[in-house]
Amino acid sequence: MDALRKRLDFLGEVYQQIRQKYESQGGARLPLHVRVLFLHPMRLIESEQVFVVSLINELLEEGKEHV
Repeated sequence: MDALRKRLDFLGEVYQQIRQKYESQGGARLPLHVRVLFLHPMRLIESEQVFVVSLINELLEEGKEHV
């Protein structure tokens, strides 16, 4: 469980770094081919965050069932 929470923290930090770089480079005003270089990894991170949160919730529920 601790490893999953650390993973979630790490993903959040990386997401923020990419987002800050994206915004500092011009954000939505960037040409599409450049925006995609930022948006693609950001979407992948968001997807993994959803997965990790879901996994944490399932493990918590499973733990409650075994008590």
